[in-house]
Amino acid sequence: METKRITVLVAEDTEMGTIGLRNMLATARDIQIVGETNSVYAVGRLIKELSPDLLLMDLRWYDDDSAGQVQIREVKRENPELKVIALTAYPNLIADAWKAGADQVVSKNLRLEELLDLVRTVSVRNIPFPSEDISSHGFPDQLSPRELQVLELLAQALTDKEISTALGIQPNTTKNHVKNILQKLNASNRRKAVLIARERGILK
Repeated sequence: METKRITVLVAEDTEMGTIGLRNMLATARDIQIVGETNSVYAVGRLIKELSPDLLLMDLRWYDDDSAGQVQIREVKRENPELKVIALTAYPNLIADAWKAGADQVVSKNLRLEELLDLVRTVSVRNIPFPSEDISSHGFPDQLSPRELQVLELLAQALTDKEISTALGIQPNTTKNHVKNILQKLNASNRRKAVLIARERGILK
């Protein structure tokens, strides 16, 4: 029996961006693009018509910094089960995208395998479990998807050992992730890192 493919709606304001995402996703047999749009106002209608598993959503639309986050908030209110990955080249839009309800917010500089891995993991889990080599290309101070995952578990007051077990990684790797999180958030300890992340909208 053929495994059900992950259905994706691509919402990008440029034709070049749309073509790029289409070509990248087309390399995966388990992912299917069911719709594309260059209009932020068509997203809600297409979700109703196509019922995708996941929305790939640009954040900045034709010089409007708020268009993407507004649409994500509306989409999540109408379709709470729909997974949303927000894409952006503008670090200043990241916090608002998290607040709007995006399941993941990443730089547009993602490599092919990173994008495919995110689509697969975000589509099936509440907290994404990306591969170990995924990083936050283009945003030096942005937490990587793996660091975001560790931060989510820190917020649940898990120990390094418990986090290592949950993620299937070595304790030293967990310690390195925690160290990086503290440095990037300029936090002196884990509790402050969680508080800062919530203030910035990184954690919901």
